[in-house]
Amino acid sequence: MSSQDGRKRESQLVAETVTKDTDFLRVLVNDSSRKITQLNFVASIQQTLIDIGFLTDSTVGGGLYGRLAVDQFDVDHLINANTEAVLLADLTAGVDRTFTLPAMVDAYDVANSVGQSFTVKIAIPNAGTKVIVATTGSPLVDGEITLDLTGPNLVAATFVPDGTDWWVIGG
Repeated sequence: MSSQDGRKRESQLVAETVTKDTDFLRVLVNDSSRKITQLNFVASIQQTLIDIGFLTDSTVGGGLYGRLAVDQFDVDHLINANTEAVLLADLTAGVDRTFTLPAMVDAYDVANSVGQSFTVKIAIPNAGTKVIVATTGSPLVDGEITLDLTGPNLVAATFVPDGTDWWVIGG
């Protein structure tokens, strides 16, 4: 849109100390402005960001905010690539638990070279027990078939895919 002097006016977004979904953003278009909650703003542009490859539709927990789904398990568990990000292991039963990473096809977007990370943490340890992190299919974890999380202290590791294998980037 052009102004009276022929110059094109551009839209801009001004954040007003955004810390939670209910905080407001002020969107300026030409010389008018409108307040909109962060949650509503992201919901309105999320599909566009997916379409241009900025986000993937497999982003967990709303992605753009950095929110993560946190779930605790006291049984063996197959990690769901669409709904889980942080998994807490409860070892109070005194039995080793196996957490299996999702299939590579579900965790890695080849078209955009983007992978979904997962963090596994022993939240409630029990002496002599461990969490075994395994893969679905043939991918390896840091060159190994499985990775054991053990120790008397709380132990955690974050796993990221590269399209072929899984890598530990923290722990």
